[in-house]
Amino acid sequence: MLEEKVLISNRRNSYEETDFLDPFWQKMLISIANKYDGVSVSFFGAFNNAERCVGVIYNDYLPVPIEDEYMSVLAFDSKFDDVKHKDVLGKLMSMGIERETVGDIIFYKDACFFSVKKSVESFLLSQFQDIRRHSVSLYSVDGEGLKVVESEKTTEVIIAASLRADLLVAKIYNIKRNIATSMISKGLMKLDYRVFTRGDRQIELPALISLRGYGRVYVDEVVGRTGSDNLKVKLRREVYS
Repeated sequence: MLEEKVLISNRRNSYEETDFLDPFWQKMLISIANKYDGVSVSFFGAFNNAERCVGVIYNDYLPVPIEDEYMSVLAFDSKFDDVKHKDVLGKLMSMGIERETVGDIIFYKDACFFSVKKSVESFLLSQFQDIRRHSVSLYSVDGEGLKVVESEKTTEVIIAASLRADLLVAKIYNIKRNIATSMISKGLMKLDYRVFTRGDRQIELPALISLRGYGRVYVDEVVGRTGSDNLKVKLRREVYS
């Protein structure tokens, strides 16, 4: 699909946009585009260090695309303790919005911001009126003013016997090892955005680990060892609200 868009852009001298892509697919798109002379890709995600971005493919001699033409940032004031990242995403999905048309969802200074494809902006502005029984008023935000917005993360150090996947996941999420092993084998873990099913494999750092229902954690590095030769592992957890 991505290669087809690159081919169309190259043959028709046109701008071709993708859905929101995670960093893995962003790298894939760059790799594909680099195979063709004179083809460039711009990524738009609205927020500082945005994770999910829309890619726009175009020939070098064309003007650089403008972010506002391909995506919008919507927001609602949120001082509700029970509204989380998963609630916003769930609400959007329940409205028939496809995941690929939604970018990052960030809570920042008593408001929730999320990026979407331009094609669904009008529908959401008129139909997104409540969340978890709270009435909300959705509004559009100038994307340029959000470059300083970034998801919050807490930093901590955990003690782990090794970087073996099942052992590390059990420690990160404070669950029993047999539960971690079972969830990994069922495909409920992702490593750097890809499904990971080998609990006996060593994890190479840095890495982004997510476990369904438990959230995502950035595992940065081993910062030392304990007296009993266990590893001290530095990680960052995302704060969703």
